[in-house]
Amino acid sequence: MRQWNRSLWLGFALVLCAPVNAEEIFVVVNANTSVDKLNRSQVINIFMGRSHFLGEESNVIPLDIRSDKQTKALFYEQLIKRSLSEVQSYWARLMFSGDATPPKQITSYTEIRKMLRDYKGAIAYLPASEFQPDLHDDLKVVYVLKEP
Repeated sequence: MRQWNRSLWLGFALVLCAPVNAEEIFVVVNANTSVDKLNRSQVINIFMGRSHFLGEESNVIPLDIRSDKQTKALFYEQLIKRSLSEVQSYWARLMFSGDATPPKQITSYTEIRKMLRDYKGAIAYLPASEFQPDLHDDLKVVYVLKEP
C-alpha cells in the first residue's frame, strides 16, 4: 500500500511538471499589406497603442478577440508577460487620460478574418486552430508567438 501511494504521488507530480504544449499564435495581416514581417517590439507597440503604422498603412487597426479569453490571455502573456487583468488596467488608464484607443473587440474569428480581408491596415492574432495558410491565402503571417 505504501509503495502504491509513492507511485501515485510521483505520477501526479510528473503530470504537474510536464510542459504544456501551447498552441502557436499567429499575428496576421491582409496579404496585400506592404509589411512582410514584424518583430516583437513592433507587435507590442501596435497592440499596446504606441504605434499607428503598419508599413504604408498609417491607420493600423489592431483587432482583439472578445469571445476567446483563453487565447487572448495567452497572447498577452506571451507577448508582454502580463496577465489579461493587467492589460485591461493598462487600457483603462490610457482611455481615462485619452492617450490611446485599445484594440477593437471582435466577437468571432470569422469576423476577424473578414475584417483582415476588408481593411489593409487591420492586424490580429489567430491561434493555429483558426488559421490554415492554405485556406487563408488572402492573409499573411507577420509574426509567430509560441511559448518557449
